[in-house]
Amino acid sequence: MIVSLLLLSALPVQVDSPPPQESLQALASTSGDSRLPQDPMCRDEAIFLRSTWDVWPRVYFPQQAWMSLLGDVNGDGLFDFPNGIDALGYLPSNFSNQPTIFDLAFSTDRDFLSFSDGDILQFNPAGGLQVLFQEADLWQLLNPTSGSLDIDALSFENDQSILISLKDNLYGTVLGDLLDGDILRWNIGQDSIEIVATEAQVQAWVDHATGGAPAIGDVKSLSLLPHTGEMVFSIQAPTSADATVYGEGQGGRVLPGWSEDDWQFQISSELDALCFPPVVYSQPVVLTTDIPYLQPNTPFQLKIRHAPPQTQLLGIAGPNYQIQANGKLGLGFTVLDPSALPIHFWPGRSAGLLFSDSSGSAVFDTRTPFLPAGMLSALLWYQVSAQGVWSTPAVVKVE
Repeated sequence: MIVSLLLLSALPVQVDSPPPQESLQALASTSGDSRLPQDPMCRDEAIFLRSTWDVWPRVYFPQQAWMSLLGDVNGDGLFDFPNGIDALGYLPSNFSNQPTIFDLAFSTDRDFLSFSDGDILQFNPAGGLQVLFQEADLWQLLNPTSGSLDIDALSFENDQSILISLKDNLYGTVLGDLLDGDILRWNIGQDSIEIVATEAQVQAWVDHATGGAPAIGDVKSLSLLPHTGEMVFSIQAPTSADATVYGEGQGGRVLPGWSEDDWQFQISSELDALCFPPVVYSQPVVLTTDIPYLQPNTPFQLKIRHAPPQTQLLGIAGPNYQIQANGKLGLGFTVLDPSALPIHFWPGRSAGLLFSDSSGSAVFDTRTPFLPAGMLSALLWYQVSAQGVWSTPAVVKVE
């Protein structure tokens, strides 16, 4: 099942590969809006990246990147984005020889457009979103007598075996009553499901890791560590540890370097999705604007973060796009096609050169164009290049 959506994305800055040992990287999302040291607004649908070789986590895929990829699917005049990411896993799409957003599968906090909150979704490089695995199939397999089904955590063991945990208790299933802290294995190829760990077992792992803990409440996120395959997870309670990553190893442990404080959240935050990919993702340059709906000839500001420090930035804007894998680090592909007219390169000659500052940030003040006679609205996409690779896109509707 593929929904045709307006699909765009971008390419970030190239970064060095991590040291081969004693390094881990995670992609994650939070239950509510959060703040990171260099990202004052990290929305609950944003995916952010934490690498042990970086000084702090950074937004990897912001709200405006979602809006740029999805456009206005439901026709209400507003760009679409999910209301929170509930689960996140790595499943290669073979679109590029570098990891991209297309290699991430996810489930949403709530029903989203035509999708259910128990569907497992993935961006399609040909355009739109595709359902990898349907909530209806999982419901039929479990055959509960009561309760609602929502995937709250997932991790791919392979393309036919998925570890999942549910958001709510589910009663009278073929496995008996299921709790929201249970961890299940969904064997897609065999059309079967089994319990891998009960909530009581997960509680015992946390108790062993902490020397005794309150009730965990729920398993909120789930992943497997690269190379070892150890199952790691986060839990709902207590609030002081709902961003701590626990592991099943050694009878239950806190994953070293991955406690709540290690995330450096600037406000209290709970992990809602977590994925330790077996490949290295590089941090993109992030491009955003405050207001994506503007009238013609209206001033607005483009904001750039996570570029290489003190690097020249070159931008491009236009109504046309063409997704092309380019094999470079970052998001792994370009979006805007410089050969497609009309096209605008920024900053123009009159604006002077644009450089990132010592923190890798910059702002660019510009204006929306006048619309041609008879045209009531137009969509414009913006990207910026730093050291030859493209940022995440920002989309603006001019009307």
